[in-house]
Amino acid sequence: MRNRLYQHYLNVVTEELMLKYQYDNVNEIPGIEKIVLNTSMKTSDFKVKMIPSFIVALTLITGQKASPTLAKKGNAKLGIRKNAVTGAKVTLRGEVMYNFLDLIVLPRIKNFDGLNKKSLNNEGNFTFQINDPFVFPQLEAASEVFNHLGPITITITTTTKKKDQNLNLLRGLNLPLK
Repeated sequence: MRNRLYQHYLNVVTEELMLKYQYDNVNEIPGIEKIVLNTSMKTSDFKVKMIPSFIVALTLITGQKASPTLAKKGNAKLGIRKNAVTGAKVTLRGEVMYNFLDLIVLPRIKNFDGLNKKSLNNEGNFTFQINDPFVFPQLEAASEVFNHLGPITITITTTTKKKDQNLNLLRGLNLPLK
């Protein structure tokens, strides 16, 4: 059984985009390619002991195992060496991606009035940041374990490079854009 949001995309959003932009081929209709979640330390006092909590946090949020991210360059002020683990990321594709997008918790953020549509770049990526990771209900129960968790950056990559088509796709998938 397919996800509710994926069914909505197939039945409603693709039809709306097809009528609006008059595509010649069904493969021209924009879609979501992947979603990448990335996080690192909240403060500059870097502790290697905190890395497993980053991986567990992203795994709890997405339901898919996260992978550690490595530093490209060393930084003596922060005490980070080259190739040291500095955070975690997870890439979602397919059904897991639509499950995450369907359950995204944006309305739980205080003073939330929508995502800025200027966050969409010319490459087809829509990036936003959740500064308080405890809006995810999976992290609320063990907040003392994840208290060093920094903001979570979420990047939604689409298959088209045109901004207006991307905005209509994201609006059709019920993302609150202002």
